[in-house]
Amino acid sequence: MAKDPAGAFRRIAAHTGITYPRALEEWLIKAASFSNMKANAARFAVAAGTGFWPKDADFFESATSNKWLGKLTEKDFTAYEARISALLNPQDRKWLERGSTPN
Repeated sequence: MAKDPAGAFRRIAAHTGITYPRALEEWLIKAASFSNMKANAARFAVAAGTGFWPKDADFFESATSNKWLGKLTEKDFTAYEARISALLNPQDRKWLERGSTPN
């Protein structure tokens, strides 16, 4: 999404059958941007307003991936592998974990 927001919006719209005027696309992209979501964390952060995060904006710390590296135990990773494999097919898992671009 961060690498190609317009393409991501178009793929999601095509997949869900949603149509919208192209003039609206720029507004949608801005609304879905990391900086906008962080600035409006009270609306967009998971568990916003519950005190889970010291500040709701902390949910949007840096927009980077793989922060779990070095934090999960082997047991945690094994449990994750089992659960994600039970829930998703390989293609959906790849999309969830890596987005639309191969890494």
